[in-house]
Amino acid sequence: MFAKEPQPGRVKTRLAASIGAEPAAELAWALLRDTCSLARAAADALGARLELHHAPSDPGPELRELAAAFGCELVAQGPGSLGERLAAGLRPDHSARIALGSDAPDLPRDLLDQAFLALEEPRTAIAAPAPDGGYVLLGLADGASASALADPAIRWSSATTLSDTCSALLRTGSEVARLGGWSDVDELADLEALEERLRSDEGSAPATRAWLLDWRSRSPKTP
Repeated sequence: MFAKEPQPGRVKTRLAASIGAEPAAELAWALLRDTCSLARAAADALGARLELHHAPSDPGPELRELAAAFGCELVAQGPGSLGERLAAGLRPDHSARIALGSDAPDLPRDLLDQAFLALEEPRTAIAAPAPDGGYVLLGLADGASASALADPAIRWSSATTLSDTCSALLRTGSEVARLGGWSDVDELADLEALEERLRSDEGSAPATRAWLLDWRSRSPKTP
């Protein structure tokens, strides 16, 4: 998992413009907790190691406590662009690796299972698209080079992030496959869509669900 430590004014800045910096940071903690939970369950089922790559480099006590609760190894993301940090975090290239953000707390378990199954094929890269042109999951099989993610031609946080990433991976000799997509939470409309999904899926994202109930009780006039 790759995540910023939730701090007001540093996370969910687009969403914070609608709901405020403090609530946005609270939500980021809930999203991260739920993502840790679903990643822990998948890692246990597959016998995989679970790492939380964090920024900034010195984790606070709350992040350390969260990592300990879910058995995550804390790894500092270090310096560089997002692509350089992803590339560093997904090395070495001789095993299957999956990177998750912390913005899709209700990511279906079967999507993770499909990802690991696809990564049994060497030199394969897989991605689960997000509606904004990015992705909620990126996987690299044995032999797929993580260095492709540091390609300066990738336009991060844009409508072409996924297509740029796929092109960069193809240039390094990887086979690229796209899984079914899923939605993450960047803006108010995304949060409202997540809230609607959770109404019909009572078993997922309990921390995010609890935050939403509390937030609505404090802000009854919030759209």
